Amino acid sequence: MTYHQAAARQADLRPGQPLRLVPEPDNPHDSHAVAVYPDGGSDPIGYVNKQKARIWSGLIAEGAQLSAVSLRGTGPGIKCEAVAVLAAEPRVVAHLLSPRPASLPRPAFLQ
Repeated sequence: MTYHQAAARQADLRPGQPLRLVPEPDNPHDSHAVAVYPDGGSDPIGYVNKQKARIWSGLIAEGAQLSAVSLRGTGPGIKCEAVAVLAAEPRVVAHLLSPRPASLPRPAFLQ
């Protein structure tokens, strides 16, 4: 996120907010690069680290559908030092974000 602070500050990166993963096979620094965009945003807020990017870009290239959400971040207008991203099959992300019975505690990543 070092080079993308302006976009990160404008984005809603609170836990549970949707993100988009965009592979960049033509990236001159890393052919496995995966940019992270806020849902509906036109500028990346950063990139997936190299180890995860190699795996995620391969999965996406093979046709895997991945949904992504923020697990850690800040709201618009607040400086964001880091974003933690969860990427999984869409049904898994939907289940994690679905309403929970009132008797169960709120998931830790949404607190």
